[in-house]
Amino acid sequence: MIVVQEMPWVIIVRILSRLAVLGVLNRLAMQARRRAYGYPGAGRPGTPPTVPTGARADSVKALLSAAADPARLAARIGAMAVFLAGAATLLAAGVTLSTLGPRWLGIALLTLAALSFIAGVVEGRGALRVRMRMHRRGAADRLLPPQPDGK
Repeated sequence: MIVVQEMPWVIIVRILSRLAVLGVLNRLAMQARRRAYGYPGAGRPGTPPTVPTGARADSVKALLSAAADPARLAARIGAMAVFLAGAATLLAAGVTLSTLGPRWLGIALLTLAALSFIAGVVEGRGALRVRMRMHRRGAADRLLPPQPDGK
């Protein structure tokens, strides 16, 4: 007897999604390198920008700081979304099992849903703190006039 196995769709979807994420990250890295060395057609392509050495270190720190906050914000929002989606799923499963199935399992799932919701709220508050810090930093940068020596 010949047994036909079904296609492992979960594995294929996981591999394709990872390849898509790697492609997006590669594209972002290429765009950052192009911005750092100038776009083709803007001066000589492939030549680094002419920035004084002292100003370059300050600008690198400023760029890293400017890039870190949106990354933190995105991580917090992503974690919040995962926790809240998990809370919704656990809530639905917990209500169903506490009504129809073993009550102890329904209560355990409802407890996990509450904990997941609390974790989502904590992540949301963290995202708000990061956003407020970005707003304050932007307001402080607008208050300070640019200095001619690049410091």
